Amino acid sequence: ETNAAVFIDGVYAAGREGLNFALLDVQRIEVVKGPQSALYGRNAFSGALNYVTKRPTNEFSSRVETTAGNRGRAKLKGNISGPLIENFLHAGLTLGYDTWDGSYDNPIADSDVGGYRYKTAILGVDFMPSDNLTVQFNAYLSDDAIDEAPITAQPANCENVGSDAGANSRLANLCGDVWDLDQARRAYNEGILGNPNVPTELQFRTGPEEIARIPEALGEDRQVARSSLKFDWDIGAGNITATTGYSKVSYKTTVDGTEGLGYTQPFAYCTNVIGYFDPGNTVPICLDNLPGLGPASRFTTGLLVASPGDTTTEISQELRFASPQDQSVRYSVGTYVYKSTLHGVGATLLGVAPSLPAGLESITGPGTMPPGAAFGPWLNLANAIGDPAFREVFSPTATVAEDSFIFDKTRAYAAFATLDIDINDQLTADFQARFTSETKSIDSTLGAGRQTKASKTFDSTTGRAGLKWAFNDDSMIYGSISTGAKPGGFDVEQVDVISGMTGLSENRIVVIPFEKETILAYELGYKGTMLDGRARVDLSLYRMDWDDIVIPQIFEKEPNTGEDLEQPEGFNTNAGDATVNGLEVQGDFSFTDNWSGGIGLSFTDATMDTAKLESFADFPSFAPDGDVSGNDVLRQPKKQANANIRYERGFGSDWLFSARTDVLYQGKYYGGLDNQWTIPSRTTVNGRLGIESDTWTISLWVKNLLNDNTPISGYRNVYFGNTDDIFQAMPVNSTPNKFFPWRISATHPNLRTYGITVEVRFGN
Repeated sequence: ETNAAVFIDGVYAAGREGLNFALLDVQRIEVVKGPQSALYGRNAFSGALNYVTKRPTNEFSSRVETTAGNRGRAKLKGNISGPLIENFLHAGLTLGYDTWDGSYDNPIADSDVGGYRYKTAILGVDFMPSDNLTVQFNAYLSDDAIDEAPITAQPANCENVGSDAGANSRLANLCGDVWDLDQARRAYNEGILGNPNVPTELQFRTGPEEIARIPEALGEDRQVARSSLKFDWDIGAGNITATTGYSKVSYKTTVDGTEGLGYTQPFAYCTNVIGYFDPGNTVPICLDNLPGLGPASRFTTGLLVASPGDTTTEISQELRFASPQDQSVRYSVGTYVYKSTLHGVGATLLGVAPSLPAGLESITGPGTMPPGAAFGPWLNLANAIGDPAFREVFSPTATVAEDSFIFDKTRAYAAFATLDIDINDQLTADFQARFTSETKSIDSTLGAGRQTKASKTFDSTTGRAGLKWAFNDDSMIYGSISTGAKPGGFDVEQVDVISGMTGLSENRIVVIPFEKETILAYELGYKGTMLDGRARVDLSLYRMDWDDIVIPQIFEKEPNTGEDLEQPEGFNTNAGDATVNGLEVQGDFSFTDNWSGGIGLSFTDATMDTAKLESFADFPSFAPDGDVSGNDVLRQPKKQANANIRYERGFGSDWLFSARTDVLYQGKYYGGLDNQWTIPSRTTVNGRLGIESDTWTISLWVKNLLNDNTPISGYRNVYFGNTDDIFQAMPVNSTPNKFFPWRISATHPNLRTYGITVEVRFGN
């Protein structure tokens, strides 16, 4: 769940909903920075955004908007609004179709990468049975198809956690910048094209704006349904507001597990199989790595990570009473209830090799003969311990985790109050308080009756106290102290654990609880206008003490028992505490009657005060305890900036010409708490030219004008394989240290996009 809460007309929208905000009819967007848990509730940990939609009108109006752009960009959006019964019942309907092929082509399939298709219907109804009662109903329905994200993988290049620098080495991290798209393309082409170890029919060339995806990887198919009902009743002594929210999101995904290799990810295997190591006939004995035998063999494949479907249902109810707002003392009190249920089916890794070597597709089990071939890696005694991990992946009868279910439930209850006091005409004090009790529970089933249950309640009391001094009509200084809390929960994973006694693999459900995060924030700021209103300046200084930070870290041992995991798994853990100091400056200026512009700067120093991560304990740089205290907080640029220049001028009788250029800069930041690999700095330039009248708006626009292809994010994970020689440059080798080699996955940006948007309005 996100740290910043997003609301649509005051109703919480979970991050997993993935709404297409471009199809909303937005009246305004309210942005509140800093901890807002007291006012906005759960997950408004670092701020809140509220999208306020346009309400149906009392007079007939309609508008049609169409967009056409490069790479298949097309949007058609129509809205009609007006009274069903004048001054009594109003309704508005918006229908939208929004599609884009994405910035990247696929060199091995007739498909695109990074695109989408949204089909959306939005309904708004306002009912006004009396002068002091308004009822608002909203509904959002969308059928979405979203291509695979533009992600490529980069092999680890540092932090050897193996026993030597040769066959038993295991590079576990990346040092340096994550590859941009040009670097990734060169590495893939150099490793694949002309490589005698890669079958000629599977080789492919990656072009400047191409990312390989196997055709079986279709991305995400999602259905979203959300609605809200709001009663606003003025009773004279105050205002009663009741808001009910509902959403249901269902989705299924199929993604490419090789992240750019297509069908060329290598697997090592052996053919000298003489029997089984275990009574269950699951671990073959392979002799390929003994002197005089072998060498081991290798084949290439594609991999598909398939999730057959998750459904999340959410219901919320808020009841609020607010005193009249024209008094010097104003207050509100309220209650809030939130319930969500996730019904999930576990994802499965499926091998989709065009052809498998003889013997690898056979299924082992009690009473069976030794297979014709077996997967590595191999121990010194030549046990093919990788066989249990990969045999099922490439089985013709493999299924998509149909026997693995997860029920994740959240129940939250809150009571809150606010108080604003005008001490005098210039000085105002405000106070907020909220108590929240949230219970999270999971109920997971694996196979025939193997069930795991867990439940925990997280209570928190958050508050805010602020003071505002308007020392003249144009300027104000303010200060505040606020607290925030983000509930803890459970991380649930289906994992394969290797027994230390037998070396056999056991599939089980692992539940890792994590505690709530808390934050204490101080802010001092100035807001004002000057030069007869031609300049507006906002200045903010802040400090945040952030405790019990939840950070995903990757374990190679089962966290509860210490047993080896077949594959490294990521779990959320409370990793440490941090201090964040920052400065933000935003200014907007009118230079002449036609020219104006703005500039914004932010400087952030975010440092881990104390933190130890199990993931880094084996790193030579952080041994023996994985201490990363004093390192920068991950994913936090120290410097960010934005600037814009605008020009407006009227022409004709009722037309307005406008031009705008925006420049956005984001400094480099560390992708992990190890502070060894970085996402480089990037600069994005956007532009717009338009003309507008009461009836028409026509605009030409471009995004990412300079075609900056610097990655926008990255994360550390593994190749689903048994050899770290990803580009097959060395003789076949697979040892336990090569099992699931490490990589960094980078998400690439949308490249230059341009087009034209035309809107025509009818009625009032």
